[in-house]
Amino acid sequence: MLIEHFCAKCKKPLSEDEHPCSNCGCNDRYSKGYLEDSVLPPEDSITRQKQKRPGIRDYVYEVKNIRKISGKTKRSTKDKIIIDKTNPEYTYKRHEIEEWIDGKWVKVWDKESKAKHRKKKI
Repeated sequence: MLIEHFCAKCKKPLSEDEHPCSNCGCNDRYSKGYLEDSVLPPEDSITRQKQKRPGIRDYVYEVKNIRKISGKTKRSTKDKIIIDKTNPEYTYKRHEIEEWIDGKWVKVWDKESKAKHRKKKI
């Protein structure tokens, strides 16, 4: 574990035995600890990007990135979904899943699909 020390007043990085701060003379400090060379399971998170086109009500391109723990394998997982509606004839969808296995990301699922656009009934 890596531990860094900082002055509580001026935020200057301090060494392990530096008391008081050489910059401002303050005796107060705070410390931060980091784990080195290890990967912790991420908290569940979702990021989403959407792109719209002027004059069209719905989005034309969407990318969704999901970080979670797999329900089956209990490993860290990166889940990416791309939906592309830029072609007027069909919608393109791609779904990729990568899991953290033996210290590296391994692709365990990769599926592409196309769906024809249907005329909206008025």
